[in-house]
Amino acid sequence: MKIAFIASECVPFVKTGGLADVCGALPLALERIKVPTVIVIPYYREVNTRGFKVKQLSATVAQTVLGKSIRVYLIKSKKYFDRVGLYGSAKGDFEDNLERYQYFCEQALGVIREYEADVNIVHCHDWQASLVPVLLKTKYKKDTAFARLKCLLTIHNLAFQGIFTYQQFKQTGFDAKLFGPNGFEFYGRMNLLKAGIIFSDMITSVSKSYAAEIQTADFGCGLEGVLKQKKNKPTGIVNGIDCDIWNPAHDKHLLKKYSAKSFVSGKKTHKEYLQKKFKFEVSPNVPLFGFVGRVTHQKGADLIAEAILQFEEKDAQFVIQGLGDQSITEKLKRTMRLMKKNVATVFEFDERLAHRIYAGSDFFLMPSRFEPCGLSQMISMRYGTLPLVNQTGGLADTVVPHKKRNGTGFVMTKPSIDTLVANIEEAIKVYANSTKMKRLIVSGFNADFSWDKSAKEYKKVYACL
Repeated sequence: MKIAFIASECVPFVKTGGLADVCGALPLALERIKVPTVIVIPYYREVNTRGFKVKQLSATVAQTVLGKSIRVYLIKSKKYFDRVGLYGSAKGDFEDNLERYQYFCEQALGVIREYEADVNIVHCHDWQASLVPVLLKTKYKKDTAFARLKCLLTIHNLAFQGIFTYQQFKQTGFDAKLFGPNGFEFYGRMNLLKAGIIFSDMITSVSKSYAAEIQTADFGCGLEGVLKQKKNKPTGIVNGIDCDIWNPAHDKHLLKKYSAKSFVSGKKTHKEYLQKKFKFEVSPNVPLFGFVGRVTHQKGADLIAEAILQFEEKDAQFVIQGLGDQSITEKLKRTMRLMKKNVATVFEFDERLAHRIYAGSDFFLMPSRFEPCGLSQMISMRYGTLPLVNQTGGLADTVVPHKKRNGTGFVMTKPSIDTLVANIEEAIKVYANSTKMKRLIVSGFNADFSWDKSAKEYKKVYACL
């Protein structure tokens, strides 16, 4: 088998979110288990090819190499991709996004036809690549160049669907019959992800629990019926993390390297660093809770802002780092002003500080309302920090409740202020038990979140196509 990844972004070339991490790391993991892949992405102005040799193949296609032999094709267009921003600006999404990604999908298939004729599976990612399966089953249905191609679509976040107007649909050139219940139509508008789901041969999502959740009204974002009707129900495969980058034994951002066998002194160094930096009481007896991520409603940052107010007179410290919703950041600023002795906020991206928060915290707060996969909970365990999460999506799949024998963290039953307060209080009690803390930390260190594990599961899925 040979796989073509078609995606709107990919590490290390260009990134806005976790989609890029998957499309950069998974092909490398597949390469290690002898599954050949190629990658096709747009050649945005923001694409960084520093350190890579780029070869111009045509007026619209450039090529470089990732890993040992993964060919990466960059689709060029001055009209569509030579601008500031990938999907939009501060004013909102680009008005021509439908046109842009229709062009990209057409060009991606052109790359397969021209340069990668032995590809037999196209692995598409999110709405930006969802026109590929539609094109294969309609416009190119009788094209012998694509006769043996099968299509897998991965949903990274169902909340983003690529929705456009009926007037825009009419400009795509697709047959008008496709604007219906078994095609693009979605409450009178055009939905690219919906059509991609319908026309793909198989669907995956980025965790087992999320694959089940998106088939329900609570998490299906209006597409639960479409997903439930698929003959091949969505398959969930948990994302991995880059265990070379996220490794306290080699992390260049840390003050002191450490491992599962030497975490006590390493974590002590970074906890003291955070306590001194934010003018907290410097004490090993006070548990420190960290948060690194988007300050949004989805991530439960508003719950954190309210919950930590209950700990003004208690022995607990909180460090919050991230960017996001202005109303939540203002609430967190007010909380910090009230609790300067044990709450610190940093509303900017600082990679070095983020790594040190993972290393210096005792517990990591992640009370997300929904989380397709999540990476921070896995990263925190790699750094000997116990995650405190909501029981949803990838969080439910990767964090084992602390009361179980192989527990690795704390799991809330629902996202609310009261349950978050209760779980923080439970974490504080457990912190006083050094034997149990060590057992939980070691269990987290021993968990396998490598991409190699995920790659083997994807290989099995590819084999079913």
